Amino acid sequence: MNESLPNVDVDALLKFAPTKFSPDPNILTISVEILSINNGTAIPVLRDTHIFYDTEALVIVHRVKARDSGLASTKVWCWHGKQCRFGEREEKKADELARRYGSTLVSI
Repeated sequence: MNESLPNVDVDALLKFAPTKFSPDPNILTISVEILSINNGTAIPVLRDTHIFYDTEALVIVHRVKARDSGLASTKVWCWHGKQCRFGEREEKKADELARRYGSTLVSI
């Protein structure tokens, strides 16, 4: 049971590491709204929005404006944790919210 750990080629792992994200400098965030979906209802999240829990389903509404053209657009994402209850009612509510904001839903 006292086996040594295998050798790991760290350079090979780093070669496949994802590239660092860099936001588009032409895009200005206007607002971000996060809604919690439960039993087909959506409730605004008023706590620290940087923490997502595995037991919840969230809809994230991101409004942006292009600096060069001044045009605004909205993107709507739905994120659901591994341990949340995400059924037909929650899916319908997420789709409804995307339509309300004039966007298509992106599930992640």
